[in-house]
Amino acid sequence: MNASSPTCLKTTGKRAASTVNAHLTALDHFYEHLGLGAVRVRRDQLPRHSPKALGAREQKRYLRSVEARPLARDRARRGQQSRAAASPAGTSPP
Repeated sequence: MNASSPTCLKTTGKRAASTVNAHLTALDHFYEHLGLGAVRVRRDQLPRHSPKALGAREQKRYLRSVEARPLARDRARRGQQSRAAASPAGTSPP
């Protein structure tokens, strides 16, 4: 593998670092399956951050879209989330 391939994927291909790392991992597994050993390319460190919480408007949009779905699984998940949102901070819903 060309050492500039990750850079090319990120700049020309406009791929995120996580996508490039996933491709490199797939190549690692493929090469190991063929008995060629792992691909020796340095991977980028991914930033570690917490997921962004939904605002009140986004929560309403999400819950309305889930209510419109016919699958019971989705309705059950919505019920769990609305109970969790209604419980006081630091406590778990029943």
